[in-house]
Amino acid sequence: MIIAGTFYTGRIRDAIRAAKFENDPRDIELIAEAMYGCVKKLRKEFAVYIPIPTTNDRLKSRGFNLPTRLCEFLATQNRAPILTSVLTRNDTPTQYSLSENSRRENSDLFSPGPEIDRLLGTDPPMTTPPVLIVDDVVATGTTFRQAMKILTDRGIRCM
Repeated sequence: MIIAGTFYTGRIRDAIRAAKFENDPRDIELIAEAMYGCVKKLRKEFAVYIPIPTTNDRLKSRGFNLPTRLCEFLATQNRAPILTSVLTRNDTPTQYSLSENSRRENSDLFSPGPEIDRLLGTDPPMTTPPVLIVDDVVATGTTFRQAMKILTDRGIRCM
């Protein structure tokens, strides 16, 4: 299931653009509060938050990963742990730089990361409550579908 915390318009759009493209994280809390409002409405507990990883180049230039910052805010609300290395970003073009059709065809975004064993180390695998995958923008859903596939193929429940 893919759920958007808010629409990509107005102050939210400006805050995401400032964080992603101007390396300005000042309004991350605005985005996180909108996301938390959506998560709260689900009335679910999550075992862990998993931020969508960014490319190493983006992380170096920006100094932070926006989905990780969003997870940090969510974790302060219900104390679920954050696992930042469950997924590893492969060396592929960023989704932002591609056309909609190319985004859908960009099928090798992630590999299982070193922390996936922490989720699989329980018997049965961590399935209740589910994990929450967090990203900043959803356009075609390709990023989420690929991340969820890696986890669900291993028996991990995701939202």
